Amino acid sequence: MRSKPNALLEWVEIGSMAGSKIELSAAVLRSNNIRFLGSGIGSIATAVFAKELFSLAQLVAAGKFNVTPLQYHLEEFSQENW
Repeated sequence: MRSKPNALLEWVEIGSMAGSKIELSAAVLRSNNIRFLGSGIGSIATAVFAKELFSLAQLVAAGKFNVTPLQYHLEEFSQENW
């Protein structure tokens, strides 16, 4: 169990490499502040995606959207920490 079940936990699902289904106890839903979010090409309407992508491209081109990526060596990743 979580040490702070009242703290919001947002679970974002991206893809299905670990499988297409999950088994989840009803107790988890009853006793935790948890939110599940889907992320992928099917989770947003095509028109909305196109509009937002265009807006993002404009921000990037104008230098107003900065991303500072973290760099790690591939061998630092495993099933446990991915």
